[in-house]
Amino acid sequence: MAQHFEPSTIYRRNVTPPILLKGFDDLNSLSPVERYRFDLATLAWLQAIEQAFADIRQRDYPDDMEDTYRVMVPGVLNTTGGLEWWASRKPWFSVAFQKEVEALLTNPPAEHEQTGVRAFPGT
Repeated sequence: MAQHFEPSTIYRRNVTPPILLKGFDDLNSLSPVERYRFDLATLAWLQAIEQAFADIRQRDYPDDMEDTYRVMVPGVLNTTGGLEWWASRKPWFSVAFQKEVEALLTNPPAEHEQTGVRAFPGT
């Protein structure tokens, strides 16, 4: 059985690039070059999740795979910078994915609240 990613694991292992920590904390603290890199990294991450959601709906994947993503998305985007980024960049994604993310941000999965899983400190 495949091991699934826990959002807070990245931070604990100190492998989260500082630019992401800085951006999710405060987008305005990023220089123009940092903001460009932040946009690219966050876009790539969310596009991968958007594709995973589509794949999960079209194929037979274990239920816990989708659950992992559903906990991860609000764990990252429910940050000051994450919410600001999503508000300005959500048109980059399909309408269906926008609706899924909005629902997750409005009502995070119970596992998110029960475990206190947060991708970054203070979130």
